[in-house]
Amino acid sequence: MKIAVSSLSFRDPLKRGELKLFQVPGACAVLGFEFVELADRFLRTRGRTGRLLMALGREEEERPPDLSPVSLGQLEKGLRAAGTPLICFTADNDFIPPKAAMLPEQVRYVKAVIGASRYLECGMVRLWLTQRLWQRAEVPQPTLDAFREVVETAARANVRLALENRSGQLEELEAIVSIIEQIRSYHLGACLSFGRLPPHAWRVGLMRLLPYTIHVHATSRAFDADGNETTIPYAAGIAALNKINYQGFISIEYEGEGDPLEGIVATRRLIERYT
Repeated sequence: MKIAVSSLSFRDPLKRGELKLFQVPGACAVLGFEFVELADRFLRTRGRTGRLLMALGREEEERPPDLSPVSLGQLEKGLRAAGTPLICFTADNDFIPPKAAMLPEQVRYVKAVIGASRYLECGMVRLWLTQRLWQRAEVPQPTLDAFREVVETAARANVRLALENRSGQLEELEAIVSIIEQIRSYHLGACLSFGRLPPHAWRVGLMRLLPYTIHVHATSRAFDADGNETTIPYAAGIAALNKINYQGFISIEYEGEGDPLEGIVATRRLIERYT
């Protein structure tokens, strides 16, 4: 398997404006990484009102990511300058939105991300089922139809869609598996996130998603003196990937405190220990 770094590892400096998304590939290259994953959430712009609300400790209503040619062109230049190919572009979609009328807009958004991914010569887009807590294995028909529609778009663009577990609920995993099995397309699979499997049934969730996995997120939060991640059984996770001869990317998502560079390097060492 090949190791990449997700821009989510730099979430704090990105949110504070100390780092721009187009600069992330360069930061990864300095650490010796050859591949990068970028999250379009960091392409959201804030006007004067947004900056004022942040200063007051309040959040403004989120604007959609800026997927304009100018914005994507800036990302393209950053990727080329760093020499780090983009291996996954992540979309923070919600295909079970609080209001049914919002679903068509979500479909249009994902289609735009697929187009942006192709422009950036990236063959993978990460999706979510929903941003809300989902505790049912049944998938609403409009949601399934939405996935069918975006999978058709992805197939035409030769982009694979990786559906990530998010809530830590077994029911959500069953819903993800149900969607993948019903659509049955090379262009739709699972994004296995080590850090978002059910804490009470971590290995059960791992084995449930493993047969459908086409992309992996290596979440990390804290390490002990021996370099072991203290919240996730990495040895078991990597061993499971090795057992199925997983040849895809494993993308580091450091979510801990302190210097993200140190957390990223510690995660790489941990992955390499077991591969």
